[in-house]
Amino acid sequence: MKTVLPLTQKQSYYALGKKMLIFYTLSIMGFVSCNKDKDIVAVPAANIPATTTTIPTPVTPAVSYTNTFNPSITFSNYTYNSGTAKNFIGKLYPSTLVGKAFFSEADANYVYFKNDSLFLTETGKTKIIAEKFLNIDLLFTDSINYKKSFTLVYDQFLTNKVIAHKGAFVKLGLPENSLAALKQAFVIGTQGSEFDVHLTLDKVVVVSHDDVFGGISIEKSTYQELCAKKLSNGETIPTLLSFLTATVTQNRTRLDLEIKQSVISNAAGIELTDSVLSLVNRTKAQAWVRYTSYGSDILAHIAKVDVTSTTEYLSGTLSATQLKGLGITGMDFSYDIYQKNETLIADARKNGLFLSSFTINDPVVMLWWLSKNPDGIVTDQPELALQYSK
Repeated sequence: MKTVLPLTQKQSYYALGKKMLIFYTLSIMGFVSCNKDKDIVAVPAANIPATTTTIPTPVTPAVSYTNTFNPSITFSNYTYNSGTAKNFIGKLYPSTLVGKAFFSEADANYVYFKNDSLFLTETGKTKIIAEKFLNIDLLFTDSINYKKSFTLVYDQFLTNKVIAHKGAFVKLGLPENSLAALKQAFVIGTQGSEFDVHLTLDKVVVVSHDDVFGGISIEKSTYQELCAKKLSNGETIPTLLSFLTATVTQNRTRLDLEIKQSVISNAAGIELTDSVLSLVNRTKAQAWVRYTSYGSDILAHIAKVDVTSTTEYLSGTLSATQLKGLGITGMDFSYDIYQKNETLIADARKNGLFLSSFTINDPVVMLWWLSKNPDGIVTDQPELALQYSK
């Protein structure tokens, strides 16, 4: 028998779990649209009751668990590479949960803990290679039994450096930041696909480069009002949920998710950020998502909530040392900033940062940047960049 301490308020998101699980099920079944319900976002809930209890072993089928989408419960990695020693996946965070979380008897066939580290069994290794994805539930028990669900991914993610800016939209004349442009990035095989998100008046996370869509302010409009405006291919404004749902069906292209700064207030930007984190956790898309922003406060907030997140700063106003101090893991500056000060490149590498640059469409600049052996190149011309990156 083991004793479980309650999670802190910062870590507790479980109160909306049932509502969000019901919505997610309906959305998968096709019952959610612009004309019906909209995406539900999660915000921190009240504390789990401050009690201690014991974990029953083994778990019996009679035990029911409520989903939590708490982004603070996380692993350092969600992918399996066939070259990884001893089938290691990643470490569990926060460390206070080590020894207090467990798996069902079914999931225990595929994964196990050794101290703070998660490993695949040989059966789990066979399953993830064959099926590409392995869903597991991390179980906790308290006055309320709850679980955090994850998707582990067989690592076949591309490493060609090319990140399609607003999707692969130019060559086929698709609308930027559309589902069609995202899926075209999958088709041509880019390492990543970049897009931007905002929060509507009624708290739906939507995809748009600008803070105005169809001539109206996103933050001051409802989702239904935005749905009245169409992209050139007939799509309604995409939601973050639709982008995540489309992405987690493949394991080749990752997402560069840019969280836009609010035109209303910094607090509104943090509200958007929390909504994004909740949706990423609800769809179990952690393995696919890198967060980017011009707001260092937004990225620092993500780093505090999810200590294993990957984040990239866009503004170009902070040094590599400053970024590392804030827990930000990547530098993604405009190419002209690097051209004026190439020491930034060396500083990023010295501090172990992901090194990327935007938005590079000129062939000469592409070749110059790729000669620096970066981790990423953000471009509106991904087909050309793919030729150069070979």
